[in-house]
Amino acid sequence: MSEPEKNRIPQRRSLVEETTEILREGIERGRWREVLPGEHDLCAELHVSRTTLRKALQVLHRQKLLCGGGHGKRHQLVLKKRRGTQSSKPWHGNEVRVLCVLAERDLISITKTALQHFHSEVEAVGLSYRFEHCPHMKTRSKEDAMGNYANQPGVAGWVLLGACKEVQEWFSRSGLPAMVLGSRFPGVTLPCVEYANAALGRHAGLEFLRRGHRRIAMIYPATDFAADAKCAGGLREAVSQHGSAGAEVVDGKYEPSIQGIRRVMERLLKREHPPTAFLVAQPNFVWPVIGCLQLAGLSVPRNAAVISRANDLFLATAIPEVTRYRHDGAQLGKAAGQLMTSIIRGQALPDTSRMIMPEFVAGETIGPVPAKTR
Repeated sequence: MSEPEKNRIPQRRSLVEETTEILREGIERGRWREVLPGEHDLCAELHVSRTTLRKALQVLHRQKLLCGGGHGKRHQLVLKKRRGTQSSKPWHGNEVRVLCVLAERDLISITKTALQHFHSEVEAVGLSYRFEHCPHMKTRSKEDAMGNYANQPGVAGWVLLGACKEVQEWFSRSGLPAMVLGSRFPGVTLPCVEYANAALGRHAGLEFLRRGHRRIAMIYPATDFAADAKCAGGLREAVSQHGSAGAEVVDGKYEPSIQGIRRVMERLLKREHPPTAFLVAQPNFVWPVIGCLQLAGLSVPRNAAVISRANDLFLATAIPEVTRYRHDGAQLGKAAGQLMTSIIRGQALPDTSRMIMPEFVAGETIGPVPAKTR
């Protein structure tokens, strides 16, 4: 097995979930036009039992991708329309607009790479590309303000990058051709392409636990990113299921500034039982976290362990090498461009989700696994 394969993060999926995903992808690709094959044929093709197949079909029925079926009848495909669509006219336009809460200069290199490849994908099919800095997307927006902004002629599709829950929900209801580049919030039905943040959080939690850490801090900005919530959820799941008595995840939300990092680290380290492991959401704040630990007389990794949730160019050249997750920005951007094209052509379902798995880079800021636990 190659080194990248060893470090890829497994996602725990049941046979029912895998069967559901295969059927959903077949529907999205147009493999079946009006009805699914009979259950006997599907079981034979997918090598699953009828019980597993029927549970997967029930999921697709709940997601309103299928209707009918039962008593010897075939399951029929549902042509889905977005909720809240105000017009049945086809969408016209030739511009794909990326709405982002951050200015382009403030994006980390992985996101910039993803946008470059996204740009190339949409231009290859004859669409123009525009990046627009929209800081208001990180706060609650009034319905009429969003409507006036989004209903512009000439826009074929919208991409939300770092949007808050209310903005994602508004686009989800609007009927506009839109997608999320990154994680979406619960209840949002927009198509999305994202990194597997929940799986990453679980994996990071297990890596910390293997090294004997019981109090783990999630260090993330107070910017209401869905990716942070998913990662924190995965981290808590790992600690809850596999941690020893007294193990906990400590909240380390900070205002996105050097002063904000310093304040939250000082608060955490003054606790009666301070955390000894830190999962840092933003790579540009990894060294400030390590610096705060050093000011408190703590050495990394001897007294504390640090993992960066994302990679950046400067982390790869740091000494000691930072333990981190390497994301494939090119893969994310290409997948997002292909999904956007499908949305504009009316070929993507509202709940489409494509996950990109990261690669774990062990680094030196987490320390070795004790011999007794290997």
